[in-house]
Amino acid sequence: MPAPLRLVTFWVHDMRLGIDIHSVIEVMALAPISRVPSAPPYLAGVINTRGKVVPVVSIRARFGLPADPMHERTRIVLVGVGADTVGLLVDRVGQIERVDPGQVQPPPPSLAGALADFFRGIVRSGEELIMLIDTQRLLSTDEQARLRGVGRG
Repeated sequence: MPAPLRLVTFWVHDMRLGIDIHSVIEVMALAPISRVPSAPPYLAGVINTRGKVVPVVSIRARFGLPADPMHERTRIVLVGVGADTVGLLVDRVGQIERVDPGQVQPPPPSLAGALADFFRGIVRSGEELIMLIDTQRLLSTDEQARLRGVGRG
């Protein structure tokens, strides 16, 4: 029997999302985010963490969801995307869920187009569904290259 999949779960808008714990570097309280001129709409800005400038992607904007004010439960989830570190701005973080990898279903056909590319599957946890984000497909190769240059003179 395969080892359980461990997911760091969080909410954005009314969606419960999850990322494989092996992709997560750290979950941070909201830090000051510096805006970047002429940045793509999904880029909330950059943060400085441990002397490293890290781009922060708004999951709301990336998924085309309405903006919402940040609050005391807003978090930044640092994840590895390729060889880079990227912060994901989320509404609130849940708990670590253990799920059987055999229970992961493909994304529903109703998630047509580009949005479906961000997800690697969907899994039920109790009465809730968790959409699994594929961090390696959250940003295209071109977008990753563009973000690599953010914050560099």
